[in-house]
Amino acid sequence: MEMLKIDRSHKDAGKLLDIYERSFPDSERIESDKYYDMLEEYSVDIYGIYEEEVLVGLLNIMTRLENRIVYFWFFAVDEKYRNRGIGGKALEKLISMYPDCQLVLDMGPLKEGAGNYEERLMRTRFYERYGFSHTGRCMTYFGSTFEIMCTKAPFREGDFRKMYDEPMFKEWQPVFADVDDI
Repeated sequence: MEMLKIDRSHKDAGKLLDIYERSFPDSERIESDKYYDMLEEYSVDIYGIYEEEVLVGLLNIMTRLENRIVYFWFFAVDEKYRNRGIGGKALEKLISMYPDCQLVLDMGPLKEGAGNYEERLMRTRFYERYGFSHTGRCMTYFGSTFEIMCTKAPFREGDFRKMYDEPMFKEWQPVFADVDDI
């Protein structure tokens, strides 16, 4: 497994976008025709995950090394390649790339009664195996609420929130709350 940076001019840019579209619900996705524009605007690194030179997944991260924060935007392995350890290898590689940083992700809250509760439970357990823990915090943006998990607990919310002070985030101001309040 290897991870390579990709941009809109890469030969696999279209295939990466296809994996992205199939992996996330409409309500959680950037419009496909704006995907590369928006990630460039927000300085998000786009990685293709490769297995034997075949693009099998994607990982989009925003790094704020001055605050020692790495924020996951999107992470997915194509459904044809899941359950082969590829996602775990990608996480291990990312963790080794940023050993001094706290990795932060948000995902649908683990609430019983959610339509895809079993899927959320599997996703949560996956991240826990790689050192992520529940922070007890969530954030709501663009009409959806997401639970926050991180490595290297406790969650350094202040450092994480600093990125939202940057001018490019003026339109995107998440509301933070305790998970128990949702």
